[in-house]
Amino acid sequence: MAESIVGPRLPPLQALHNQSAIETDELPITIETGGLFSPASTARSSIPVVHVEDVEENVNHLKKSFDVINPGQYVNVHTKRYSSSFVHYKHSVDLAQHYSDVRKLMINRARLLLMQDYCSRILDATDFIQNLQEIAHQEYHTWCQLNTTTSNSVATKLEFLVSICDDLRTHTNHWNLIKQRIHTDKRIKPLLPVLCQELELVRVTFQQLGASAIWWVGRIVRTGLQVFAHTDLNKVSQDLLFTIARGVEEFNSLVQHYNGLCRTRESYRFVVPSTSKCAGFRKLGPTFYNSVHDYGEKLKTVPILKVLSILANERSRHAAKLTFTFFAGNKEFLAMANTKLPNFDWQTYPRDDKVKGSYPSNTSDYHSDGSVGSVTSEILRVGEIRAPDLSQEMSPVVDFASREEVFLSKFLATVASSTNLLRKTYSSKDGTASPAKVHLRGRKSRGERKSSKPKSVHWGDSMDSNTKQQLISKYMDHLWQNFGGRLLEMLNSQAWGVGYSTMDDLGHVELCANTVIMMLVQMVELVCVKDMFAAGAVVSLQSLSRQLHAAATIGDWDTGFCEALASSVTDKCLPLSMGAGEHRTKTAMLFQEAFHPLVSLLMSAEQQPVLKSPSRGKSGLPVYPRNAVVTVTIPALARLLTTLNSALQWSHTKTLQFLASWSIGAFLLITQSDLKTLTDTALRVLKLAQPLCTTTDCSSAGPGLGSILSGMGPPSTGTQDIQLNNRLNQLWHLLNGVTSKLHNLSSTSSKLFGQDCTRMSTEYWQQAMPVGKVWKRRSNQDYPTEPNAYVESAVETILEPVTDGVSKLKTAAQISAVTVAVVSMLEAWMNHILKEKIKFSLFGAHQLHLDFNYIRQWISSDMSGLSQGTQQSVLSLDVLKHMEGAVQLLKQQPRRRHKSRRDFKDDCCSEYSTSTNVGSESRRNSLLGNSLFVSSDGAASSSEASGSDILDTNIDDEAYLIPKRDEWLALRVHAGSRWKLPLGCLNPQPHET
Repeated sequence: MAESIVGPRLPPLQALHNQSAIETDELPITIETGGLFSPASTARSSIPVVHVEDVEENVNHLKKSFDVINPGQYVNVHTKRYSSSFVHYKHSVDLAQHYSDVRKLMINRARLLLMQDYCSRILDATDFIQNLQEIAHQEYHTWCQLNTTTSNSVATKLEFLVSICDDLRTHTNHWNLIKQRIHTDKRIKPLLPVLCQELELVRVTFQQLGASAIWWVGRIVRTGLQVFAHTDLNKVSQDLLFTIARGVEEFNSLVQHYNGLCRTRESYRFVVPSTSKCAGFRKLGPTFYNSVHDYGEKLKTVPILKVLSILANERSRHAAKLTFTFFAGNKEFLAMANTKLPNFDWQTYPRDDKVKGSYPSNTSDYHSDGSVGSVTSEILRVGEIRAPDLSQEMSPVVDFASREEVFLSKFLATVASSTNLLRKTYSSKDGTASPAKVHLRGRKSRGERKSSKPKSVHWGDSMDSNTKQQLISKYMDHLWQNFGGRLLEMLNSQAWGVGYSTMDDLGHVELCANTVIMMLVQMVELVCVKDMFAAGAVVSLQSLSRQLHAAATIGDWDTGFCEALASSVTDKCLPLSMGAGEHRTKTAMLFQEAFHPLVSLLMSAEQQPVLKSPSRGKSGLPVYPRNAVVTVTIPALARLLTTLNSALQWSHTKTLQFLASWSIGAFLLITQSDLKTLTDTALRVLKLAQPLCTTTDCSSAGPGLGSILSGMGPPSTGTQDIQLNNRLNQLWHLLNGVTSKLHNLSSTSSKLFGQDCTRMSTEYWQQAMPVGKVWKRRSNQDYPTEPNAYVESAVETILEPVTDGVSKLKTAAQISAVTVAVVSMLEAWMNHILKEKIKFSLFGAHQLHLDFNYIRQWISSDMSGLSQGTQQSVLSLDVLKHMEGAVQLLKQQPRRRHKSRRDFKDDCCSEYSTSTNVGSESRRNSLLGNSLFVSSDGAASSSEASGSDILDTNIDDEAYLIPKRDEWLALRVHAGSRWKLPLGCLNPQPHET
């Protein structure tokens, strides 16, 4: 089919364009192949040696005759030389193929060279980091040795800091050089789309390696400064100071440049695709935070203030050593510490006269007014002994402070003349500082590193004296701020600079007796008011004094609280005499003793004076011990809360246990003595803690945490102050709740005791009190003279255990307990009579009166064992008056009307007698005269002697006021439907109505 259309063969190519064909056997260019291959000089002479330069030259020549067609990278002959003619070279296809192969090989070679370059750089950076780690570990080991001993021959690695920073600059510049090679190598450009992911991984690797290297150099700088602080500052050379200053400046510039690059790279970084569904949350895993990937966000510079802070922190150890020797090395103090001293009484500290501002502001000998000696003796008094007086000796830190200022002046002069650290620090305050321009450099030879010389930087031709004094002041403030903590470490561990401990050493301060610790506290307080230390050092010493006091109190509380817990398991609650007629249980006594040191700590925190020291600027170092009062108040309140909760639990358990077993003595000892003492202590704690805990705003000017913190200088973080305040308020509310529970337990136990007494009394009266005709005997019989036996048994069963139990209590506690028992017993007795509706004749009323009088007489007798004040209070109870009134009502039997003579015999035979001469008796008695009763002593008139009921004029007014009067009147045998009053005018006759 094709042949029928176009003929037997296709026309020549040149005919299609009507162009002439050019057939040639020569290349369109000339290739010099003479230097392409050269014979090898080795035994393998048959293998040619290819020179890369010759290949590059020939490839460049071939490039002039061949073009690369994209996409596909096809190679064809360049036809521009022969104009529009069709050119054909019989070897062009093969040559183009070879050119394409050589070109691919050269591109692949360029890629391999790139890989070799960044791999070698990664290896170099890794080796550099390993060297940095070794240097950092050596420096840290040196610093650890300096923590246990002192040495003037200390060598620091900071003398190589400039060389280390030069190498660091080289290794942090690797990625920039790789980028430069990528953009300048023409054979790598076609590979950029393919190398995208690979180069992103390389970039991240270099970023992590650079961050790791910078971080380790920062560790070397900081640890090296700590080691450098322990050298002999008088022998430090100027070259070493210059090296440190230049090295710190170079390091800061590298950190700033690196952090700037890290922030900029985020906008154009290559994104590595992830197959994880949670790829967006990779940074939340532990792998991210525990690796060097996040170093870019953690790298920080070391400004001049940080350098001074590190030096001051370490130099404070030397000041603490001198002060420790001054206090703990005193021979008089050591001699007293090695003797047996009396136990310290926490109730004597702080003294009542030791209030804020009680001591003069200046009590030095140069300002003596005659009262200094008494003030000094008062401060040094520790119980019955007197601590050594060190105020007459020279201050141990005067020469030290002078040497520090001389060294710091020399160091700051070097920094000002060799670096821009001071200019950057102070220009940044006004916002005029500009970011430092960092020029990345390549590697330097060792000779070039050592040839670094101080650069000439003049800040107004000389360092400003005011700035110098400010930096020195900040340095000394920071030194004294850390001085107290270092001194406390020295008291707890004296190995630093001392060597092996000897028998003459004080030892661990917390292992000393409380009296020794408080002697040291008073010695510190004395030197604080004697102006022997700088203002910043005095603040640290006061904080140290407070911490020593807190350590002693907490240690003593720990011992006492453990003893109380151990006693609470085995204590049988026997009364222990506390003096002045007071008795407690052993466990309650131990709980009470555990409160004393904590209360002493709270009182000391409340009375702690606040020094007025000049405040610093925003960039100044804090000189006040932040929240010093709160740091001892919170542990004290927490332990007080624990003690009160334990005492409450123990009291509640023992109260129910002894009440259930009717162990009245132990029950009353706990409820009437122990609980009241614990409640009083809890109320005292609340009163002491209230000024510290009731302020909700830390910045308020009122009393409380806000006012305390305002006197300590500028707080570091408002959030932490709010958290501390919230914790204090929480503890105070918990203490208030426990106090309420203690108070409620006391009242609840009293109610339970009353309920049990009522129950026992009710059961006893129901079983023992007789009912029936025994109370309704004839009135003409002789009246009883002895009380019934059941009353004596009731006293032995109900009242005697109570009176025996209160014998060890104070009068007020005795009155409270006995009152509950007496009221419960008599009310149960009266309720039982009314409930059973026992009828009483005059004879029965007299018998009941004798029974009742037996209880009254027993209470007022020595058999009860009650004090006279308790007897008088109990005998004046209303329940006794009510019982007396009820008996008087029962004695007043109602009269009968006159009967005829025929009934007289029956009346005489009746068990009830009638009264005569009614009219005359009615006329001489009145309502106000209580004419319804006979005398309570049972004395009868002539009519009574003959066996008739008569009215007595000696009637108590309170008989009308007793509860349930009508019910008592109804218990009389002759009770009628109507009770007529003795006044005839008030009793109308039937015919009148």
